[in-house]
Amino acid sequence: MIRAKLKTNNTFVYIYYIYKQKNSEGRYVLHYLSSAHNRTGLSVYFEDEIYNIESINDQNVLGEYIHPVLEYFLNNHWEVYEGIIEGNLEYWLMFEEKLGFRP
Repeated sequence: MIRAKLKTNNTFVYIYYIYKQKNSEGRYVLHYLSSAHNRTGLSVYFEDEIYNIESINDQNVLGEYIHPVLEYFLNNHWEVYEGIIEGNLEYWLMFEEKLGFRP
């Protein structure tokens, strides 16, 4: 699991998916699909919005670009994956249960 801090309010976010996208200048930039402690659902943060990125040990090992629990829902349960992203409470609780403890 990867954890970082938001520059705007110095709170932790947990990063579950990292992807590259080409910007208007033709350069690739990283985006971080992350959860915050005070809301359900996942939000995208840009490189310049987060800092102090660190790897946290838990029972899941982070894949190269996507957390295995999120990848499981993406590949096997699209409706649940969508609900996780959108913050549907039922699906969010399923996601948190599968994740287990987060420091």
